[in-house]
Amino acid sequence: MVEASGYILRVREERRKILLESVNTGGWFGATTPSEPVPSFEHSRRAPLLVFASFSSTAITHLARGKRGTSAGTDLQRLNLLNIEPLERPITFRKLLSNIAPRYKSVLTKRLKAGGYLTPKTFRAVVEALIKIDDSLHEVLDRYCHIWPYEKVESVGKPSP
Repeated sequence: MVEASGYILRVREERRKILLESVNTGGWFGATTPSEPVPSFEHSRRAPLLVFASFSSTAITHLARGKRGTSAGTDLQRLNLLNIEPLERPITFRKLLSNIAPRYKSVLTKRLKAGGYLTPKTFRAVVEALIKIDDSLHEVLDRYCHIWPYEKVESVGKPSP
């Protein structure tokens, strides 16, 4: 069974405008897919990958469906971003950390500072915390990857289909 996971993408200030503009020009017939070079990471190309993108220095501002791409240089990999969508209310790193289970705080703090891949367990903890902060994210998260960590999120109140 393939397991969903996540990636914290800290978009450098000089890349923010370029990346957001590429979202509007992406599409069919040879248009480029927005992407960023990131440190290499292991993740099944068949497994859902949700990107928590930060176009700010203090908050998660966008969500995207991610796909691990090809090499982007020595020890770098392309992270393809599909369906990039801004959050109605960005989630500050501080608020996310204050709602995360204690056992995941240190690893999440490191990822929020530098970006990077979230293990499936840390990813589930982040999803649980995000829904605790903003229940309307159930819909958004489901739309991107159908990635419900059922045993945890149902306790928060997953909406009925």
